[in-house]
Amino acid sequence: IAALLNKIAANSGPAAANRTRASLSGFFSWAMREGLADANPVALTNRAIENASRERVLSDDELCDIWRALDGDGSYATVVRLLILTGARRQEIGSLESGEIDFDRALIMLPKEKTKNARAFEIPLSSAAMEILSDWETQGSFLFGRSASGFKGWSSCKRVLDGRIAKARAASGKTPILAWSLHDFRRTMSTRMHESLGVPPHVVEACLGHVGHQSGVPGIYNRSQYTMEKRRALEMWGEHIMAVVESRESNIVPLRA
Repeated sequence: IAALLNKIAANSGPAAANRTRASLSGFFSWAMREGLADANPVALTNRAIENASRERVLSDDELCDIWRALDGDGSYATVVRLLILTGARRQEIGSLESGEIDFDRALIMLPKEKTKNARAFEIPLSSAAMEILSDWETQGSFLFGRSASGFKGWSSCKRVLDGRIAKARAASGKTPILAWSLHDFRRTMSTRMHESLGVPPHVVEACLGHVGHQSGVPGIYNRSQYTMEKRRALEMWGEHIMAVVESRESNIVPLRA
């Protein structure tokens, strides 16, 4: 079990290893109560150390360095840049299929089978995101990667990217970038939309694919995807990112609260 957890931590990250450990421990505890096991072999295994904080919000300077270090990374570069611009979850972009993009309406349409909350989810594509996708050639039924489920190689590509970022920051006299993860893009987008762009909280939540604002009785009657509102918010976010990357002034006019 310890060897399995170490392998999961190496391939999928410490959080995934700890979730697996918790599930296994729960299973063996149940087995003991049923008289099927004498002990819980997970009990004395180590928890993986999760270095990346759930409070991590990337600065504009860090976003810029990550974006620029992606040059020449092919599929991985496109996937990561789309994650930055959309705030989508890793697998939502990594397993994207050609039929799930409506280029005429600049829209990603994810079926409920691919979303965390089991609801169909629409992601409007900003001008910056559309420009990235306009010249992209699919490599099969999936937009990215050649596997039967989309893009693979997250860990190895991330290690190469981290090395490239470290080298570039050292060359420019910057301090090393703190530990970060692809999921931090979601938290960063949410924070900037709230703090700098004046996007209403329920629209930010809609952009992230959260449904807390539509839970309970309100959610029974309000089934809106807020597509137009999400489009305006993501367009502003895309303009902000491109202004940072291109070292120019942004033309964003924040929405009124």
